[in-house]
Amino acid sequence: MADEVTVQPVRTYLEGMDLKEPHHGAYPVSRSRALELRGNGLVTFEDAAPEPVPSEPEPDAQKSRGRRQRPA
Repeated sequence: MADEVTVQPVRTYLEGMDLKEPHHGAYPVSRSRALELRGNGLVTFEDAAPEPVPSEPEPDAQKSRGRRQRPA
């Protein structure tokens, strides 16, 4: 299902009535729950989805980073 990802516990925590520990297997959760668990340092993602690549900066933005060029 597209709205679920598989996570692997890296610390011990209580998930509902279940105790999840690092030696337990990976299990599926919703994307929002996976982000919450990862944000708290409890899991890693097993489904390694590619991270979004930032877009290239526009050429004008690159020119403004260096020294200003004198008009000819």
